[in-house]
Amino acid sequence: MRRLLTLVVLALAATGAFAAAKGGYRVTAKHTLGGDAGWDYLAVDSAARRVYVSHLHSVEVLDADSGERVGHIGGLDGARGIAIVPGTGEGFIANGGTNTVVVFDPRTFEKRGEIRVGAKPDAVIHDPGTGLLLVNNGDAHSMSVIDARNHAVVGTIELPGDPEFLAADGKGTAWVNLFDRGSYATLDLKALRVVKTTPIPGCKGAGSMAFDRADRRLFVGCHSRLMFVLDADTGRVIQSIPIGDHPDAIVYDAARNLVFASAGDGTLAVVRQDGPDAYQLLETVKTMRGAKTLGYDARTGKLFSATVEGVPDNATTQPAPLGKVAYVPGPFVVLEIAPRFDVAALPKYEWVPGPGYERGKHCHNDKCEGEWGVIRIHATELTQHLIHLWEDHFLKLHHNIRFQDYFVPSGFSGLTVGTADINVMGHAGWRSDLKAFEGVHGYPPLEILFATGGFDKGVGNTPGVVIFANRENPVAGLTLDQVDGIFGAQRSGGWKGTTWSTEAARGPEKDIRTWGQLGLTGEWAGRPIELFGIDATLSNWSDLIQRVVFHGGDKWNPRLHEMVRGGSKAPADQQIVDAVAADKYAIGFNLMRVVEKEPRVKALPIALTAGGPYIAPTEDTMYRRTYPLANSVYIYLDRAPGKPVSPRIREFMAYILSREGQQDVVDDGMYLPLTAEFAREQREKLK
Repeated sequence: MRRLLTLVVLALAATGAFAAAKGGYRVTAKHTLGGDAGWDYLAVDSAARRVYVSHLHSVEVLDADSGERVGHIGGLDGARGIAIVPGTGEGFIANGGTNTVVVFDPRTFEKRGEIRVGAKPDAVIHDPGTGLLLVNNGDAHSMSVIDARNHAVVGTIELPGDPEFLAADGKGTAWVNLFDRGSYATLDLKALRVVKTTPIPGCKGAGSMAFDRADRRLFVGCHSRLMFVLDADTGRVIQSIPIGDHPDAIVYDAARNLVFASAGDGTLAVVRQDGPDAYQLLETVKTMRGAKTLGYDARTGKLFSATVEGVPDNATTQPAPLGKVAYVPGPFVVLEIAPRFDVAALPKYEWVPGPGYERGKHCHNDKCEGEWGVIRIHATELTQHLIHLWEDHFLKLHHNIRFQDYFVPSGFSGLTVGTADINVMGHAGWRSDLKAFEGVHGYPPLEILFATGGFDKGVGNTPGVVIFANRENPVAGLTLDQVDGIFGAQRSGGWKGTTWSTEAARGPEKDIRTWGQLGLTGEWAGRPIELFGIDATLSNWSDLIQRVVFHGGDKWNPRLHEMVRGGSKAPADQQIVDAVAADKYAIGFNLMRVVEKEPRVKALPIALTAGGPYIAPTEDTMYRRTYPLANSVYIYLDRAPGKPVSPRIREFMAYILSREGQQDVVDDGMYLPLTAEFAREQREKLK
């Protein structure tokens, strides 16, 4: 079918950012750590994938991806602010009860020493530009300035009020909120003095603060339930935005142009920055009462907060002495907060003419609007709606392009014989198709991941594989090697694309055939493992296991009970789940949309290695591709080695991998969009 250009022109520049942010944030996970006690600041080491959570007498350390507790720093008294200093291999904790800053090793979590500061140290930040550690001393109304490299206190700045949070610009200037005065102080870190104090009209209880370095904007959260945006240099109030009660943290996300303000009443305000002087409240997310502080993961855009279960409505913070309402707190928990899909982190689509483009040849009113030509697409039928979204939006930006579409159950042959420029698959290409292409052209097709398979939707969305067991089974999780041992068998090698390799070979000694081999004891020890799954012939899910778990091998455990699709009146997916539900010694692989409906079975977390982390199959872990058995959907192109992709094909692929193109994936609803990291990897392949 030929899709001719449309004359309607729409502005798409902000569509992806708005749709991704508005209505998108939610609590995606809750990790129970136990105990109650007090809580305060969080810090995230994005590079090391660690989340540090203050818990009064300790700091708990979680894996940023799985939420598992991986460390504990004990022996503290009033743990407050936490700072991790890159390059020094050290972390710092404000220890309010001893008037010290504790130095620790982020690799071992062992304490290395203490630095004496003022009374009741609270907030602490590291300023990378100056190498200084800045510590607010609450009761002393002062700031301790510390050289983070040698731990020397280089000076103390007396403050004209009760300090709360602070920020620094890396050039020698810092700002600190003065809670009791509804104002903030500007500090000269070189002269170690207060330069000026700036009142914020309408602010009562200046608590949280963040800083936009590029535009030099301060964000201050006040207990008058407003967040103020201020010019950091002049103090001019640019805008005030309504937020929750008892705000205690603000995060500025420069990559996504978003500002987050958390409050003790269990709300998180999400604000979009449209420009240095323009801000819009997108949504107010319900979190949990007491979840007043935030940690920010720059790599994923996730937020973390902490509180306890059971905070009553008339309590906005912690138990006494920090709060005014007495109550019995429940277990201590850490929340993960993230957008359902972080499409706003992807770059906007912007067309830049290449050096081969002849200016004036295909232009409109002296403005070049796109490369001329026809793009021929062969695709599976289930991708038709998504492809039409891509084409309609691309045509509005490139008036000189036409599309020729051909939708068939499997469209790889068109790319092989040269009647298609692009092949859109609903799964990874079958090895037979890839070998046929290579046999004709002498090189493999270029494979581009354009989306992640779905999670629990209907037919055709290429969901990831879920390994599941009977709910009575004590197994809590499996590694990929253990999955191989259970479902796989001795093999002489495996396929890497279209090439056979012996690197995947393994012997029968790695077979796992009884539950005792997984460490189970008692009645489980000698019982054989019963296996159920979808037939391994042209099954996308069996193929995924062969590629990821068997390393390209195709030898299965002969005890596998294969349920053939179409082989009986009952759907094969349901037969598999029913079989495992009826036999507590059974295990199977299937799709989440079937597994989650059966209460007698449980999905098992999967780890890449025995060291973990063990990742449960959820929409979020599949979207972020941290779950090892997430699925993929691909586009294949004919590009000879060393040759560039044609300009019109390159531009269309750039659109697909952009913010707008991935928003089309979200709007289509069949698949999960790519994260910014994976989209970037795919764009690199086109260079």
